[in-house]
Amino acid sequence: MVASIDDAIPSQNTSITMKVKVTSKGQRVPGAEVKLLNHFKSTSTPYEGIINEQSLAEIAYSIGRASVGYEVKVEVTAKKDEVEATTETSFTPQWRRLETC
Repeated sequence: MVASIDDAIPSQNTSITMKVKVTSKGQRVPGAEVKLLNHFKSTSTPYEGIINEQSLAEIAYSIGRASVGYEVKVEVTAKKDEVEATTETSFTPQWRRLETC
């Protein structure tokens, strides 16, 4: 299982997308349940998704006013039938980026 975040240093009040790819012995695993558990500074927040026919789940969510500079660890679990896989990734919120003209 591979989990990646589209922006590892997102600005507060933006959304991120977690991509999770699951295979078992090189084979696709459509229908597997994916659970994310985000460990923010003051709370832990779960999100869920389902692996599609391409063995991929994309789960988008807002990070709200996550604490700037605090590394948010994300536990990722995928399960189908009695088989379960886990991994971890993280992101670190930053102040809002200024756009240049």
